[in-house]
Amino acid sequence: MSTPLHPQAPRLLLAARLVFVAWVSLALLAIQIGLSLFFTPDKLWLLHPDIFAILLIFQLTVAIGYIWAAVGVKCSACGRHMFFEDLGPKHASAPRVWSMDHWASTVMEILRFRRCSCMYCGSRFMVR
Repeated sequence: MSTPLHPQAPRLLLAARLVFVAWVSLALLAIQIGLSLFFTPDKLWLLHPDIFAILLIFQLTVAIGYIWAAVGVKCSACGRHMFFEDLGPKHASAPRVWSMDHWASTVMEILRFRRCSCMYCGSRFMVR
């Protein structure tokens, strides 16, 4: 039996890509903050306040886009949200990548393999 295509596959892929962009943006902000401990803005262009503001606005825009894309994506088998993790029990076959929590593992699984599993019921879907 082949793995079915998720009915909202484009939104799943968009949400996963936005999470990855947000992670990269957060890393850039962390680097910028770390460099500000050793350099002043006149010594390093990356520390200019305008660049910091642009990164923050970009991060906010990506977060809003992610929320828009992820809110409507639900598992077609159990009806629960694919990207919002609650404190309840997870399915035994729900993957965990690199000891990340389940929603981050779902993001990595979508980006790496173009498939995902519901963390609540264990249903597998393709995201092509």
